[in-house]
Amino acid sequence: REGCSSRYDIILFFFCLMRTRKRVLIDGRAFSLQQKGGVSQIWAKLISSEAWQKHISIDLFLYPGHQKNLHLAETLRHARQEYINVIPSSFPASDNENYSTESHSIARIQEIKAKLSNQPDIVMNTYYGENIFPYAKRYLVVAHDFAHEELEDLAKKQSTIGVLARKRIAFSSAS
Repeated sequence: REGCSSRYDIILFFFCLMRTRKRVLIDGRAFSLQQKGGVSQIWAKLISSEAWQKHISIDLFLYPGHQKNLHLAETLRHARQEYINVIPSSFPASDNENYSTESHSIARIQEIKAKLSNQPDIVMNTYYGENIFPYAKRYLVVAHDFAHEELEDLAKKQSTIGVLARKRIAFSSAS
């Protein structure tokens, strides 16, 4: 379709194949994990791209700490209000050990459900984790890299165990 050419063709191609504008719920955990650079910078560029704005409407679920992300702040400053609906979370993402219980998962789903104006067609994570809203038709997982599997120094870090576990959860849940 027209307007489907960008630096992010792989993900955008998915949306361009659709005949109607889709509502996408994005789990914004990357924005609370990073202050700048990395995957949060890529997601900020995707969210702010004209091509994405043409094909999708976004519900952006943000966790405490997202305010420190420079790329997100810039994106939200310039985004059209009708294009991005920001949904602030009242508790951290599940990668925080204190918030990874089943009761927190249920509370997260209820919080999202209460704050959504329309049912999302697709759920996407900005960084690996569970499907935060299993009522959507599709759960799309984006593989950013396999650095934790490929780089020996990174593979040895204690935090890698949690990252690999979240990757397995994400890929096993994808539709």
